Amino acid sequence: MFRKLNEHLDDGKIMNKYMNLKIDPCNDFYEFACGNWKKYFSIPPDRSSYDTFEMARENLDYALRDLLDNVEENPVNSTYYFPSNFIERNFLPNDTSDAIIKAKKFYKSCMQEDIIKKRGDKPLREILGRIGGWPIISDSWDDPDFDVIWLLATLRLLNNDVLIAQWIGPDMKNSNEYIVHIDQPTLGLPSREYYLNVSNIKYVRAYKVFLLTVATIMGARPNIAERDAEEILQFEVQLAEIMASVEERRNISDIYLRTDIASLTLYFPQFNWKEYFTIVLGTDINLKTPVACYCARYLHELLYLLSNTEPRILQNYLIWRFVRHRTNSLVLDCTEWSNQKSKQRVHFSLNYTV
Repeated sequence: MFRKLNEHLDDGKIMNKYMNLKIDPCNDFYEFACGNWKKYFSIPPDRSSYDTFEMARENLDYALRDLLDNVEENPVNSTYYFPSNFIERNFLPNDTSDAIIKAKKFYKSCMQEDIIKKRGDKPLREILGRIGGWPIISDSWDDPDFDVIWLLATLRLLNNDVLIAQWIGPDMKNSNEYIVHIDQPTLGLPSREYYLNVSNIKYVRAYKVFLLTVATIMGARPNIAERDAEEILQFEVQLAEIMASVEERRNISDIYLRTDIASLTLYFPQFNWKEYFTIVLGTDINLKTPVACYCARYLHELLYLLSNTEPRILQNYLIWRFVRHRTNSLVLDCTEWSNQKSKQRVHFSLNYTV
């Protein structure tokens, strides 16, 4: 008890030195509470702010890095997190489980930059080939077997919510029950307003330039890339137009619809929901499986839009969103840049596990 009391006293001394007790808190409470903070710390040049929460996050990152750096070659194989009962004398509360070993090895694989650079963009291109390719970087894309349901489900398995957001979680009206949820997804830009407000046109243009840059780096020809990028952008604008606004979604109970897979098939017969969920969930799903839907109007208009959009545009857009999600994992080696005539060559490196 006395140790805890001393710890609280020490914390009080630390916080006390950051206060400016010369200031009347009724006149300027912020200066009173934090006035001396700037005497001890300055804002780093790469930050817009710096506080105790940021310091705690940094310390946590350092601690996590130190833990992940220590990779044990002989993991303990155990059914439970703790292989022994906590009342036993030889109980080790910090025993290493298989999950921790996997996390450490995954971290180590991400830090092997030499291997990542050597692989180049090969892992990304292999994945693209397995999901039908990216038409914008191909001189001639033709897929007579294009299946938007299979592609959407496969992208969901690769952790991409494109066109439809789907997850499993507690029912909002019965938290004891876990059910399937479906909703409208996010877009390439932060919100639908970026596409619909004229004042945001500069962001849309920058977004298109980014798309064109990524496609060109991956080998797209300028004339094909310009045409396809415009089609991708226009399709995304159409998506923004049919999505509900923040105001319309303010009361989530108003848009909540409790249904099941069978009823979804009746509401939206243009989409094979059983096939989609069977692929995503990895099992032959029961048609009576409950579903919470938050985007009925959006789904109606989305399915109409899909039926009136060419497969090439759909494939281009869906794969672009997949590639976009992985640009943060790409390492750009500027030493490989070449501007000789129409040749532009930059090596991407991707460390991604399917």
